Amino acid sequence: MSRFFSNREMEALARSTAFVERRSPITGFKFLVTFTTGLLNTPEGTLAQLAAFLSGACQTAVSAQAVDERINTMAMEFMRQCLQKSISMSRRPLDLDEGVLVGFDHVYVIDSTNFELHPSLADIFKGNGGGASKASMRIQLVLDYLEGTLHVEIGDTKLSDPKTLHDIVERRGLDMSGNCLYLSDLGYFKTSMFEKIDAVPGQYFLSKLMFGVGIGDESGGQINLHDMLKKSFPTMSSTRG
Repeated sequence: MSRFFSNREMEALARSTAFVERRSPITGFKFLVTFTTGLLNTPEGTLAQLAAFLSGACQTAVSAQAVDERINTMAMEFMRQCLQKSISMSRRPLDLDEGVLVGFDHVYVIDSTNFELHPSLADIFKGNGGGASKASMRIQLVLDYLEGTLHVEIGDTKLSDPKTLHDIVERRGLDMSGNCLYLSDLGYFKTSMFEKIDAVPGQYFLSKLMFGVGIGDESGGQINLHDMLKKSFPTMSSTRG
């Protein structure tokens, strides 16, 4: 851990997020180590086990209650910024000399996943209700295929797919300089969001077409997408012939 995050750097980040405001045995660096390396060893570790890890690995004797008191909104912001920093460190730009993506400065691929959490977290991460868990987390991930950067948003079931991409474009949460291409599946399909992307010069999107949605030309006429693609892209059989 110390190879990537220096103690001084983590303490400065802990103070800037108000996670550490005065001298404390649980420093920002020790908290980060405990809730990464410590939880890798015991994924379902109790507060007592985390306190034991702090004592053994970090030479910091604290109670389970002391650990519990440090799990708050400031800790969440501190860990979020640590995650953002680690993601930026993994950046690997892709250098393309040819191909269909050469004309783009950014190619954003977005997808999401969700999983159930312990019911005790229902006040923070609300579940779907019914027969599902009372608590669940949803993670929205955007990969810039060309720049190698990642954008992550974490929330509960309210962090829906179409709303997430719509809000990201609305507030310009991504680097929208130059020519940008957005790739998403049908879960993100929302015509108002596509209109917002299309309204910005140099912004493009690629998505499957949702059943029941028609496409029209500028004059208001209907476009038969199947016939248009059939004429534009010959089949393998005709190519071989």
